[in-house]
Amino acid sequence: MSCFLLPKSLCEELESIFAKFWWQKRKGRKGIHWCQWKFMCRSKNEGGMGFRSMSQFNVSLLAKQGLRIINNQDSLVKCVLKAKYFLNDHFLHSHLGNSSSYICRSLWAAKGILEKGTCYRVGTGTNISIIDDAWILNTVNFRLPFVVNFMLDSKVSELIDSNERLWKKELISNTFSEEDAGKILRIPLARTPHDDLIV
Repeated sequence: MSCFLLPKSLCEELESIFAKFWWQKRKGRKGIHWCQWKFMCRSKNEGGMGFRSMSQFNVSLLAKQGLRIINNQDSLVKCVLKAKYFLNDHFLHSHLGNSSSYICRSLWAAKGILEKGTCYRVGTGTNISIIDDAWILNTVNFRLPFVVNFMLDSKVSELIDSNERLWKKELISNTFSEEDAGKILRIPLARTPHDDLIV
């Protein structure tokens, strides 16, 4: 499930087997299905039983593999996929070609979830675009609205005093709105610089 995108029919068949097992009275005797499986898949806080929807679980496992490809620079899988499918680009910004393997197409199926739910953890800031990349919590899609004072290719490292490892408060306050400046200044910076990570 963590390597291949399963067909929806197979996921529904698995869920049907789970439901039959859950509701049957004893072996060989059918029971009454008191509610639909989608209600059983709700969390316990929402009144369900916390069962997993197989298709959603499958996609989430594929997204986890995608995150590993993004963060593990030295993994063999990443080297092979990068060489074949996204040589000059990042996994999240790459496009799927016509003659892709089934594993590659499966990983691309979860790319939308990664684009919506991932955010950079600021290290040095040299790999993070101020406008294009997601790096600020509690904003729409973790992105800032367009900022006039910065060029499109400006990096977050321009907002960090590399010697003190602190944000340049005056520059941030003069450039961004008060709300956005507050969100930026609340992002913690490590004392020792590290690479920017996607989390």
